[in-house]
Amino acid sequence: MSIARAAKELLNLVDGGAYLPENERAAEIDGVLDDLLAAHHGYNNFHTEPAPARSLAVLVGQYGNVPDAVEGKYVLTLAEVFLGNEWGVSNAAVPSYDKLFGKLTSSQASRVLRSFTETAISAKLWSSKPQARWKKLLDIIEPKLTARSDRELLEAVRAFTGTPDKLANDTKIARLAAPRTRRVVRRPKKK
Repeated sequence: MSIARAAKELLNLVDGGAYLPENERAAEIDGVLDDLLAAHHGYNNFHTEPAPARSLAVLVGQYGNVPDAVEGKYVLTLAEVFLGNEWGVSNAAVPSYDKLFGKLTSSQASRVLRSFTETAISAKLWSSKPQARWKKLLDIIEPKLTARSDRELLEAVRAFTGTPDKLANDTKIARLAAPRTRRVVRRPKKK
């Protein structure tokens, strides 16, 4: 057994994946996200999702530190697997998902809220089981949404009378969900 492999096994044994250098953690997390999505989209996903979900929770660690390089993929993957599919969700993976959602930052929660604009998410939201999970997801992220723009979007999403798969088609919601750019005000130079 190589020293590197032995060291990795020791880190896994003591849940120390969160202490790897950031570039190694980013690569590890990226690989586990791929494994999780493959399990989620694959045959027998209710039985294959829990292992990569637990691995992801170990890598993210108790403080929920996710490297910037994989943060977008992390947030969207977490939202997708949390919603499940038209047959339900992997109950054995739910504790890992709940733990990971509990560690989201305000910025990450904002991305989750806007995830309905992504095809992978909106494509799930036509079905009743993912719709029920979407409502639960909104309840989970609500306390983490601190920006006024996020709170306004959350109110509009909750007030929407159609099915959640149509959220992005609503002009008001689409405007609220659009990324905000900072406007730079230039002041004239004093003479």
